[in-house]
Amino acid sequence: LAASGSALATALLAALLEQRGEAAASERAVQSVIAAERDKPAEASLAQHFYARGVHYLNQALPQSAERCLALAHRLKPEAPGPAEQLGNIGWRTGDTDAGEHWYGIALANTRAEERGALRVKALLDTLPQIYASKDAIEASRQRFEREIEALIDDPPRVASYESLINTTPFYLSYQGRDDHALLGKLAALLAKACPSLEWRAPCVDDAPVSGRPLRVGFVSAFLSGHSVGSWYAGLVRRLIESGRFEIGLFTLHDVEPRLAETARLQATHVALDKSLERAREDRKSTRLNSSHIPLSRMPS
Repeated sequence: LAASGSALATALLAALLEQRGEAAASERAVQSVIAAERDKPAEASLAQHFYARGVHYLNQALPQSAERCLALAHRLKPEAPGPAEQLGNIGWRTGDTDAGEHWYGIALANTRAEERGALRVKALLDTLPQIYASKDAIEASRQRFEREIEALIDDPPRVASYESLINTTPFYLSYQGRDDHALLGKLAALLAKACPSLEWRAPCVDDAPVSGRPLRVGFVSAFLSGHSVGSWYAGLVRRLIESGRFEIGLFTLHDVEPRLAETARLQATHVALDKSLERAREDRKSTRLNSSHIPLSRMPS
């Protein structure tokens, strides 16, 4: 098919040749595709096709398939930051920090100036190692993390939407076995500068203590079913609700372990949050948690 001039077949042939170690032949095939597509709109190009397929495979938790597609998209359009950024994301998902740093570096070099700050934050969070060779490696990682946060605080990016541009957390920091309070405080200060809307405060919040009122405890999680977090904590949260000692608010994304969901429906405040921070805030604007339980179990089908 490639011999007949099919650009798609030629691009796939380039990938196969690269896997066979025939780098020169692979590069010739890539260059012929680039030449054939020179006048095509970007959204109709094969690079866009493979980029979209790579993102699809990422969403399906198939990082190897995603990597093949995204690597080909990058070869076809090396100046585009999207494929490199997603390849950095794959490095994070698979625990290959070196690969993550490499690809995020390429993405940062190619991204627009107004988007570079948000990508720097994302790259910082996504290149925290999962496993360390030594205690010295942990310290080096923490020092690099702190230096980059401080540099970003001095020149904070402006981020309109945290979840669309960054959408990650320093999850693996907690695996280092150190006191993270100061580092997380600096990260919070950076994010508040970069995206002031993160400091939004619900108008119904009342900090004044109420005599005789049970202690209010809120649990927020996306992993209270079908996940190790749910296996460890769903039962604990359910028991706390059943004890009647606390006023529990349960705020969840995705499904909830059935017994916990039923207990929360009967004895607690349970809100299914929208993935959008803005919409989730709108859902809660007119709701006040108080000592009388409010039936707010709204788990959409």
